[in-house]
Order: sequence, then C-alpha cells, then structure tokens
Amino acid sequence: MKFVISSTLFTAFLSSYTLAQGSNPSAIATALAKDNVIPDVLPAGFVPETELNVSWAGRSMEYGTEYFPYNNETNALPVINYAADANAYYTLALVDPDAPSRADPFRAQVRHYLSVNIKGSDITSGNNTSTPFLAPRPFAGCGRKRFVWVLARQPSILPELSITTARPGFSIAKFASDNNMKLIAANYFEVESSPANICTVPNATPTPKTIAAALAKDNVIPDVLPAGFVPETELNVSWAGRSMEYGTEYFPYNNETNALPVINYAADANAYYTLALVDPDAPSRADPFRAQVRHYLSVNIKGSDITSGNNTSTPFLAPRPFAGCGRKRFVWVLARQPSILPELSITTARPGFSIAKFASDNNMKLIAANYFEVESSPANICTVPNATPTPKTIAAALAKDNVIPDVLPADFIPEFELNVSYVNRKMEYGTEYFPYNNETDALPVISYTADANAYYTLALVDPDAPSRANPFRAQVRHYLSVNIKGSDITSGNNTSTPFLAPRPFAGCGRKRFVWVLARQPSILPELTVAAARPGFNIAKYASDNKLTLIAANYFEVESSPADSCQVPGGPSATSTATASATASASASASATATATATATSSKAYPTSTSTKKKLPKCIPAAHKTAA
Repeated sequence: MKFVISSTLFTAFLSSYTLAQGSNPSAIATALAKDNVIPDVLPAGFVPETELNVSWAGRSMEYGTEYFPYNNETNALPVINYAADANAYYTLALVDPDAPSRADPFRAQVRHYLSVNIKGSDITSGNNTSTPFLAPRPFAGCGRKRFVWVLARQPSILPELSITTARPGFSIAKFASDNNMKLIAANYFEVESSPANICTVPNATPTPKTIAAALAKDNVIPDVLPAGFVPETELNVSWAGRSMEYGTEYFPYNNETNALPVINYAADANAYYTLALVDPDAPSRADPFRAQVRHYLSVNIKGSDITSGNNTSTPFLAPRPFAGCGRKRFVWVLARQPSILPELSITTARPGFSIAKFASDNNMKLIAANYFEVESSPANICTVPNATPTPKTIAAALAKDNVIPDVLPADFIPEFELNVSYVNRKMEYGTEYFPYNNETDALPVISYTADANAYYTLALVDPDAPSRANPFRAQVRHYLSVNIKGSDITSGNNTSTPFLAPRPFAGCGRKRFVWVLARQPSILPELTVAAARPGFNIAKYASDNKLTLIAANYFEVESSPADSCQVPGGPSATSTATASATASASASASATATATATATSSKAYPTSTSTKKKLPKCIPAAHKTAA
C-alpha cells in the first residue's frame, strides 16, 4: 500500500514539530523574564529554541514551580527531557543565582550541577566536570530562592575542561560564551528556606548587606536606623549564654536581660565609640508614642572596652515591658565618634529619644546594630502606669478581641476613655465579670470627659447573642439612653430600653458586652426604637441619627454550663439554619418577651456559682427573652 502525503499536510507536520520543540519560545522567554531569570542568569534578549521539560516528585516544573527540599523532593536528579539532535552534544547546568539569598547574592551563581558532552538527550552520557549533583537545600533564614536549569548546544564534543572545584561564583552564561556554546533552553523552580532571623552561611560572618536585610525585615530599618543604612561591622551581643541573632527572643521575666549583656565588635583601639540600647516600641508596637525609650547610652568608649565609656546619666535600665503591650523590639546600636566628646548634656527623661538624631547631632557615624524581641506579660490593654491610655492604644485593645469591627467600624478611633466600673473593679477592655454572682445586676459607675452643654447617647449591646459561635440575634440592646446632658447619666431618656442585666443563657460560652458612647449634634426629639431588643446595631443607629461614636469599653462573661446553648422557652434546635428561621418567624413575639424579661430583670434567670467549664457546642433555639 502506498501513502501519499500532500505538501500542505507535510507543512502542517513541520509546523507542529517546530511548535513542540519550541513550545512558544516567546511565552517561555516572558516567563523567564517575569522573575528576572532573564537577565540575572540568561542574557537580555534570550529566546529559547526548545522547551526544557523537568519533573520532580511527579510534578512538572512550570517556570517558578515551588518544590520542597525539606520534604526530600529535590534530593536526586529530576527527570529531564528536551528535543535533541541525536548526533549533537549538549551541556546541562543547574545554578543558584540567589546564593545565599536573593537579598544578598554575594556567592552567586552556585554551581549545583554541570554536565558537558551529553550526546543527544541521553543525560547519562555526559561528563559532570567535577560537579556532581548537589541537592538544592538553602541555608536557614535565606528566604525564597530561585534555582535555574539551563541547556546549551555545543559546537562539537569538548576536550577535558578545567573547572574550579569551588562551586560559588560561577556564571553559566560566561561559561557558555567561553566555550562557544549556544544557550537554547531553560526552566526554573523556587524553594523556601527554613525560618531563621538572619541568612547565614555556616562558619561565615554575615555580610553587611545580609545584616541590613535582617534589620529591615522587622523594620528596625527605618524605625530606628535610617533607610539605606548598611553596617560596617557586626555587633555581637549575648545574653544568658545565647547569641543575639537579629530578632532573638529573650525572657525578661526569667531575668535573662537584667544586666548588661556580653558585647563585642571589631574596633580601632584608638577610636572612640558610642553604644546605645533603645526601645522603639514604647509602650507598644501598636502605639509607640513614647519611642524611643533610652535604656542605655554610653559615649567615649575607647576601642571595644565597654567599661571605659561614660553612661551620660543613662545607666542600664533592664528591658521589662508593661503588661499587655505585646511583642516588642529592643535595639542595640553602635556609632563611631569623630573624637573624644566633651561632657554631654542629656535630659534625664528617657522617652522621646532618637539614636539616629543623637548620632547626627554629634557628628557620629552609625556603624553596627543588632536587636532582640521580648513578649510582655498578658493583660487586656497596654497601659503605662499612672497614665491614661491613648486613643490608639484603646483602639488596639478593642480590635484585639474584634469589638472593632464586630460592633464599631473598622476605622474607629476613640476621642477619650470610657471609664466603667462594676463592683469596684475597673473595666479594662475585656475584664471578666460574674453575672451569676450578681456583679452586673445594676448600672455600673460610668464617667467620661464631657462638654457640659453637649448631649450624648450611651448604649450597652451584646454582639454575641445568644453565643459568639452563632450570634444570630446580635446585637441585643441591653441599654440605650439618649439626650444625656454632659456626663449626668441620670438625665438621659432610656428610649424604652431600661437596663437589662447581662446574664447569658446557659451553655452559650464566653461572650462580650460592649458599652458605647456617642456625641449627639443636638438634643434629639422623641425617638422611635423597636421594642424588640435583638437585631439592633449601634453603629447604624448612630449613623441614622447623625451621632458621632466617641468612646467604648467592653467586658466578658462566661455562661453557666450546659450541654447546648438554649434560648429559654424555645423548642430544641438542631441547626443554625433552624434557629435563624425560628428567630425570624418569632420577631413579633420578641417585643412581648422582651418586656417580660425587662420586668423580671435578673430574677428571670437561674443562679449559679459555676462559671468555668469546657464550652459545649452552642445549638441555638427559638427565643422568648433577650440573651
């Protein structure tokens, strides 16, 4: 049988074959340029002739695919294939252009594999030029890195090549050019190094650029040191027998930072230096209004002899953050002086210092830095002793437990503090009270900074009704009073919402109750408020009546234990959908039920002294009273 192939069909076949070999060269070049493989490894203008297909762990490499060396995915040579001339010779290489890190590739390119004289596509036929496969496994802390496979076509078989045994400092493009090869294909993948504070090559001192990257990673640059800062030397600091490595955590409550640490650095024995320890997160990183606090400042240090310095009325103050202020940075900074300095005038107040400004004012050069972190002891709010919390600190405390945005808008910043006290215990943004011990049965003591001629609205809402897990009745309005003159709470009109004591239904877990204060534009006319307490929204109510939300505080209570969260009087519920549907259907009944709940106040609820238990699943039921 004879087969006749038309010229049209043959042309189509050739076109298909060429496409298979090249697999859209322009698209491949674009993919390589997208992550700067062009020009970091391959020359600008590089367009591949064919596709380099690589597969590891059963996954095809597609120009940036991530592999996981710590899961042993890249331990051995991958499966590699490409369209080859069976009689031609090729060179195949794997290089690391981000050695040791993309931020500071001072060892690039590291040669992980280099094989020459590969006959056609038979990888095993090549000569590895003293460069057997080295599995990609980046040093800890070096971040995300690229590794690039490159294929080149040789003009002919090559003689024995002289390759340095040192793998760093290689260039595949130069190697190809020097040996008259043509780069014809490439592919690359990425890996993520294991976490560490700084990218360090074992048994090597980190470079200035690597140190700068570590300082910038946690914003020590520019929060303490100027943008563009590059150290001249490493500042070695050690506390409790542990070296400080750009973010090391120490534990002041275990007395690890009670005394000056061991400090050393490369110094000119005849030069003078200044050493400082500053807190840029005072009192908290969320609201550093006291930054920088000067914990130590010593000038005229001769060489590296720390004891020779003058502490300028700033003896060492051990880092011990105020409770509730979260995770904080403390930064050691070294500066070189132009000469010995005269007696310096330093204010005794430690807050509000700037080491960068101090260095600039005294013609010093910042030359080294290191930093550590500490975690403050827990508390509901970060408070400086004997000081009123700032609006920003209050907002952070409200956001910590999602009062912002669950009750207050995302951008809410209070104008001042709303002081609330139950049973002589001040409410501090999450304070726990015990309704079953009758602690919240009556209106608390409330005070705030008020304009005596202005009018205010005060509300107490429950955003977790009946439970935080399923707040389908939120917000329940426990109190709403308008037209309060100044700070005289008794002068307000409770808008048919007399105080309803917070007493959550059994089994409903831990809940928040939020006090909110708003300033009115003027005295308000008689307002119509729905008798039903559930389904209220204080932010919407304020917006509808042109009120400005100006202050808030909140507390938490734990419901008494039960197998499920049940709203009294409702049928047993089996799902959130059932509960929500029942709640909607009984909206009209809520008004009557609320009136009953208001009249009976806390007596309508069972009493219990048990307030702590592993929380059961909350299964809401239909309701007849406010949660």
